[in-house]
Amino acid sequence: MLIEFSVENYLSFRERQTLSFEAAPDIHHLSDYYVEEVNGRRILKVGLILGANASGKSNVLKALNYLRQLMIAPLASKSESTGCVPFLLDEESKDRDTTFEISFVSSDHTYYYRIVLNSQYIREEVLKDSVNGNVLLWRTTDPEKQIAIVHSGESNPMPEESLKALNLNTLWNNTMIGGYLKTNIECQPLREVHKWMKGYLHHLILPKENLTQYISNKIYQGCIDKDVMVPLLQQADFNVSDIEVSRLGEGQYDVRLSHQGKALPFKLESLGTQRYYGLAGLLYLMIKEPSAFMIDELDESLHPDLYQHLLLAFCVNAHGSQLIASTHNRELLSNSDVYRNDMIHFTNRSEDSTTQLYRLSDFDRDLDFATEDILSIYNAGRFGAVPILGDYWTSKYLSKTSAISE
Repeated sequence: MLIEFSVENYLSFRERQTLSFEAAPDIHHLSDYYVEEVNGRRILKVGLILGANASGKSNVLKALNYLRQLMIAPLASKSESTGCVPFLLDEESKDRDTTFEISFVSSDHTYYYRIVLNSQYIREEVLKDSVNGNVLLWRTTDPEKQIAIVHSGESNPMPEESLKALNLNTLWNNTMIGGYLKTNIECQPLREVHKWMKGYLHHLILPKENLTQYISNKIYQGCIDKDVMVPLLQQADFNVSDIEVSRLGEGQYDVRLSHQGKALPFKLESLGTQRYYGLAGLLYLMIKEPSAFMIDELDESLHPDLYQHLLLAFCVNAHGSQLIASTHNRELLSNSDVYRNDMIHFTNRSEDSTTQLYRLSDFDRDLDFATEDILSIYNAGRFGAVPILGDYWTSKYLSKTSAISE
């Protein structure tokens, strides 16, 4: 499970910002459903990111997704760009390196990983055992020679021949995990880190991404039992009695949902039905086995009650899984019976266009959450993370346009 992720000097993040899944010490009545104890850590199952448009909500997810891709899909040539984009709106930051840090639990081991890079190469890397702080592997790079140098930690040194092979295959623009994927060696830490990054943490799902084909493929292959999917849809108040999936070609499927015994083409379903079909499939997968999904704008095309239903169905039934999502659904803040303060993250855009990331639980000392109306406080702007809007009048701009045209 993901414990913490930090990013510095990437996209709209100039200063170091942290997305934390460490549960706050409390006696919250939702702990049984929202928190899991893993390797002595209390880890949240849900992280929701709330904020105004263009405040950086999506960039949090993009940053985590970029790190995932960097580690599981090594570049083929040392001349290729890493694709890293720093904060570009000041002269100093655009020339500085980007830093990512992540800690997580994989196969009962807790790891800490840090990487420093730019668009050309990876400057530094370190992989640690997060429990005892022992360095497992670390790397430096000689930028003039374009050579990466991987070092083995002293506590559990890698065999000399394996380390040599890893060095030969770790390009200056690839991570140590990328080098491992090209090398015929055994290295348990790198194997577990790769397994977690690729098998547990799934790629970012964007708002307009078509989940239909992905979920239909899972149903067709038998990875998702449609006899379970149908009740999931019915519990969400969709009048669906059956799901028919037939293969049209490579990666393409025809989907029909039955209503009152009649199968209808999927394109005739409402956008909400289409959206929830995909989300119900993800819910099934997260309940079936531990996994984490990143979803940008989770609430798109969903009624607030259905959105809440999805969150509760996940928290009550899934174990070892995590849901990381951006949202505009501020109505959730009106019901303290379905959210924890530490699972709500805010993004706020400062005057210099940088993103600040913080949690609702950061305000615990200032507010009485048991008695105060948190949604009204948010709407009033006391937490930030709301749009600062101008007036409604456009005549002054239209009059300028008229004058120009004349």
